[in-house]
Amino acid sequence: MSETFTPEYFPGLLYDLAVRGYAKEARALAKVWGGGKRYIPSLDHVRPTSPLVGIIGLAATRVLAELHGPGHKLIPRAVGESALMREILNHPGATRACARDLGCTEEWVRRVRLRRGQGDARQGDLFGDPTSAS
Repeated sequence: MSETFTPEYFPGLLYDLAVRGYAKEARALAKVWGGGKRYIPSLDHVRPTSPLVGIIGLAATRVLAELHGPGHKLIPRAVGESALMREILNHPGATRACARDLGCTEEWVRRVRLRRGQGDARQGDLFGDPTSAS
């Protein structure tokens, strides 16, 4: 499923990894360390034994160190919600197919679509259109 995620889905330093071809590594980093601050070493202090290398690999760690090291940086939690919401709204399939294809929950797909007025077409309108009431 990670192949459906393009760089615009990633916020902050995860975007910088994804745009350089490390989208899978960006997702792994968000999953393991997302939501907290972590130390990014300078390029010449990247070691194969680093915990960061264990998560995203040596090549991706070098890219991250070159762009964002050294220092403590906030690792974003996950993909950017606005891009995922756009993808949900543009997905032609039903709720379950959309959730499966995009790697999110059916509940999230329903909430996004209902908020934008694109609910499941199979769901009837129980009370009618409130704007047409006289």
